[in-house]
Amino acid sequence: MTIIQTRRGVLQEYIIMGSRYIFLKKINEVKRNDIEPIFNDISKDGKYATANQFLVTLSSIFNKAKKWGLIENNPTLAIEKHKLQAREIRLSYDEMGRFLQI
Repeated sequence: MTIIQTRRGVLQEYIIMGSRYIFLKKINEVKRNDIEPIFNDISKDGKYATANQFLVTLSSIFNKAKKWGLIENNPTLAIEKHKLQAREIRLSYDEMGRFLQI
């Protein structure tokens, strides 16, 4: 699964479906108190990496809004991401071949 597929999944599952009330607000009305309960709900199930992805995805949306002058501050920056243990990643033979071609 690519990073784009992962982010798309997080966006669909948690941002669009699970937190629709955020999208009922104007972007400049969304505050930390709107985002943090969703982050905590995702974390409750032990899905710390997913909770972090949720935060990263939302953060990129708010960073773009800030760049466009729609908001002054990114409300996700006040929420601390979970610290995760590094995982060993193994490549398949096919992935290794593609990696070595680059």
